[in-house]
This record gives sequence, C-alpha cells and structure tokens, in this order.
Amino acid sequence: MIGVTLITPSYAEIGMEAVKRFKRHTGLDVVILWREDGPDAFAAKLDIPLTIKDQTVVFFDSDLWFINGADLWWMDRRDQFLAVMDPGINDIEDPSIKATGSWARNDCDVLGINPNKYFNGGFWVANFRHKSHRDAFAHARQLYQDKINGVIKIGDYGEQSFLNAGVQRCGIEIRDLPMSYNYWHMAYKGGLVNSIPYGVIGLHAAGYAAHDKLDHLRKMSEVLDVWFDKPRENAFKP
Repeated sequence: MIGVTLITPSYAEIGMEAVKRFKRHTGLDVVILWREDGPDAFAAKLDIPLTIKDQTVVFFDSDLWFINGADLWWMDRRDQFLAVMDPGINDIEDPSIKATGSWARNDCDVLGINPNKYFNGGFWVANFRHKSHRDAFAHARQLYQDKINGVIKIGDYGEQSFLNAGVQRCGIEIRDLPMSYNYWHMAYKGGLVNSIPYGVIGLHAAGYAAHDKLDHLRKMSEVLDVWFDKPRENAFKP
C-alpha cells in the first residue's frame, strides 16, 4: 500500500507539507506526481493505475493535510473502493448552475449515476490488483476525453464526476468512510453538514480559493488540535 498525490507548481508549498504530514501520520511512503498547472493535471489522476500497478493506492489531494495519526493498513487489499461521500451533492442552492440543485447532482443526472453514492475525489483508496478497479479508471479517462471532445458537458471542472461514473458503472462496491478522513470546513460553513466530526484525520481545503488554502489549513489544523485535545489515534476501523 502506498500514498499518492499530485502537485503542481502553484501548489508546491501546500502539497509538500501534505506529503510530510501524510508520511508522519500514516507511516506510508508517498509517490508524488508532478504536473504543470492547468486542466490536464486533473486528468493525470486518472492515469495512476497505468504506472502504479498491483498495489493499493491511498490518494490524497495536495490540499488535504493529515492532522492526526491513522492506521490505514486495514484498507489494504480491499474489494471495495473507499471514499467519503460528498456533501456537496445536497447543495440545493448552488449558484454555479441555473437549475435548482448542485453541479454534482446535475452531473449524476447527466452521467446516469446514483447521487447517493457520489464521493469526493480528495481522498480515496483503490486496489489496482483488481481488474474492475483498473477498468473504472480507464472508463473515467474515456469520459474525460469525451468532455474534451465536446461529447459530454458537465459541471465538474476536474475528474471527480468521471471517476464516480467509472466506479459505479464497473459495479464496484463503494465503502463510505467517515468524514473525518476528508473533512472540508466549507461544507460545514455552507450548512451541508451539521457538525465537525470528532478526531479529524484529513483536513481538506476544498472550496477555498487557491491563495487562501494554505492559511486556512494552518489555522484550522491548530483550531482542531486545541478543540479536540489529542483526539483518538484512529477515528474509525472496520
């Protein structure tokens, strides 16, 4: 099992801190995928099984910091795809689209997938020993190419909705992880979740402007550390 993240020049500082924290809190090695800034960086996430084969990959975004210790070895060699469900699916007043509903829910309609199984792509675990897991990423890559070619039009600017479609269409069971693995405070501020999970493990700066992410992670990680006063070492195990 190995950690993987993708870092672009504009995310170099925040990303290298994410790598350092992930290694310290999990004991796992990390493969860094270096890419240039731009939309192609998102697509590179879908290429991971082309280079890292026959392993369990724990992917974390470069703006997701592990702030507490976590034994992730129970996630190794699973048949399921592990991720945290995306509360953004319930954003019924998303101003980014004309119709009532979130862009994520709209994407589910376009792609014909179940919104109740829609996960956030900032943290996931896939076992590339399984052909179905590799196939899911291959399917997502094709959908991403279809978007570039103008065949599909969705709200997501990255790869998340396509990866969701790949996983669902390939019939992989999705294991819903507690939000403590991928907590983004903007979801709480926006009323998409009712509370901050106890013992946050992964703090995600999703929803914050790029120039605000580093400051948010530094401040919020300190707040959570004081608030929970040495949280449980492992917030969840099967």
